[in-house]
Amino acid sequence: MLLERLRQCRSVTEGVRVWNPEAERLKAVIVKLARGHAAYEVNEPKTGRPQYVRFIPLPTMSQAEREEFEGFGSAVTAPCPEVGSRALQRLLIAGADVYEEGWVVVQEGNYRFRTSQEEGLIVQMVLREYLACQVGWE
Repeated sequence: MLLERLRQCRSVTEGVRVWNPEAERLKAVIVKLARGHAAYEVNEPKTGRPQYVRFIPLPTMSQAEREEFEGFGSAVTAPCPEVGSRALQRLLIAGADVYEEGWVVVQEGNYRFRTSQEEGLIVQMVLREYLACQVGWE
């Protein structure tokens, strides 16, 4: 039964293997991971529903979408995270009043994430260098 469900989720488009999983199940896992990062990294437990949950395979992104997601040149003028939080400890100070919250690589090639509080709380994750995920709360 599980094997058949997995076979139904797989397709090949223009030579690229794409998985179309059961969206609601995948969404629940992504939100659970994001809630954990919100509570642990920036000390902001989020029990309510997020404003949005997005996920897309990295190989299907355009170059512009990939650059926006990866945050190339995303240094911003913003207030520092809460004193004592992990986010403050990991903050890269790029210049006067310019701060950049970078990616935290948990396991190279398998999992990385970052949190941002520029516009509400945003948690981004990349699973297996394949699936790009973003969850946001206001």
